[in-house]
Amino acid sequence: MSGTALAQVIPVLLSPVLTRLYSPEQYGTLALFTAVVGIFSVAATFRYELSIMLPEKDSDAVNIIVLSLILNFSLSIILLIITFLFNERFTDLLNDPEISRWLYFVPVMVFLIGVFQSMHYWLSRKKHYRKLSAAWISRSGIKGGAQVGVIYALPGIGTAGLIGGAIFGQFVATVIIVRQSLMQISSAFQKVSFKRITELAKTYKNFPVINTPHALVNNLSSNLPVMLLTSFFSSKVAGLYSLALMAVMLPTGLVSNAIGQVFYQRISEAHNKKEALYPYTIRLVKGLFFVSIIPFGLLFLLAPSLFGLIFGGQWTEAGLYTRILTPWIIMIFLVAPLSYIPITLGYQKKALYIEIAGISAKLFALVIGSYYQSSFIAVVLFSLSGFFILVYSLTWIISLSKEQGV
Repeated sequence: MSGTALAQVIPVLLSPVLTRLYSPEQYGTLALFTAVVGIFSVAATFRYELSIMLPEKDSDAVNIIVLSLILNFSLSIILLIITFLFNERFTDLLNDPEISRWLYFVPVMVFLIGVFQSMHYWLSRKKHYRKLSAAWISRSGIKGGAQVGVIYALPGIGTAGLIGGAIFGQFVATVIIVRQSLMQISSAFQKVSFKRITELAKTYKNFPVINTPHALVNNLSSNLPVMLLTSFFSSKVAGLYSLALMAVMLPTGLVSNAIGQVFYQRISEAHNKKEALYPYTIRLVKGLFFVSIIPFGLLFLLAPSLFGLIFGGQWTEAGLYTRILTPWIIMIFLVAPLSYIPITLGYQKKALYIEIAGISAKLFALVIGSYYQSSFIAVVLFSLSGFFILVYSLTWIISLSKEQGV
């Protein structure tokens, strides 16, 4: 198992402990904090960190790192100023008084994540995969360890244990990855110049202009539901939804990502050879469908009981949310590995439009639930809208695969 995969597994393994130490309301505030951080951190460096891998010269890569850090620091300062000016309004809008003091830490987390991501791509460029794994595992392990340990050391600390642990884990991981990168980067600092930074910013302008909006759309799809569930209903509802999604999506995502990487390699080779992609596509869809029937069927039937048993009695309702979300999650499992087909065939723009339509439909579903003052209706409509958008996406991708090699 890779370091990043293990880092994703750690929160799942610790969750039965954490859910017995913290309430759904406290989990909801953590989910809200994470969502706000997630939305801004994806644009912290305007995606220039992705271009660190591309230049032939290390000195150019270091110039891009400096550019990324300047943008990251600038955005963090702007966010801090905005937070001081509008904290009360944001708190009222988010409908969670507990989040107020933690909003001041959003710029801190955005900055730490921006630095971490920049160093991540530098280490990837230099193929220091063990160092990368150590950083990812330390972030996840220290975060979880702090969240568990602090509640025993300081009983009643509440939300501060969860969010404080997350901040501490990110801080330590960022320090580790910076120390691992600094020696190599420092040797190229003498070639850093404002002129070269400006030239490289123009060379890789597609990252802020094209990649950033796409990344924001994907990010909003993940994080806006948590914010709206809190705003429309309560932090408890957001906490239940967050656990329901994490417990299923993390292990499912690991499998889906692994399959997707292999599939991408195969269709890339087939595309270069002008071979038909449809046989690969339909074989994968059928395989994923038959593999998913039993586990997702059992999940649909047993989720409420399983959640109560594994996570504690106060989380039984999260199992009900999981049952409701299962049709949508099945479609994610089927479609996610196939998302490389539009990329391979050059249909990213339409894929983005479908993503925007999906976000709009799911957010509208939550608004309807709010109108009827029912979180149950909101989650049901959310799941159904996501399901049908992905059904359309699946049929479109299959039809695309028929275009190659015909």
